[in-house]
Amino acid sequence: MMLGFAEILLFLVTLLFFIMGLLIYCGHTNLIHAYHQRRIKESDKAAYGRSFVIGMFLCASTCLIAAIASYFERDNLLVILIGLAVSFGVLYKVQKKYNGGLF
Repeated sequence: MMLGFAEILLFLVTLLFFIMGLLIYCGHTNLIHAYHQRRIKESDKAAYGRSFVIGMFLCASTCLIAAIASYFERDNLLVILIGLAVSFGVLYKVQKKYNGGLF
């Protein structure tokens, strides 16, 4: 079997999320948009970045699983919907904890 456009795109998005997650985990919280960090204390920025990365890695994992499912010609819409719901749930929880809300 050959990789199609969808699988390649999902693998690239996975790689992008993974690299961005690693950079944020290493302390580059400036990669997260400023309005998501408005009310975060300077002392909490490192913990916020590490917590935010969990959501990023879940998003990356979702894309990877969807790409693998697509490669084996399986329906991946349910995987994407559940994975993104869980990822966004984690990101919402992190934002609520450290920023007091989404924005």
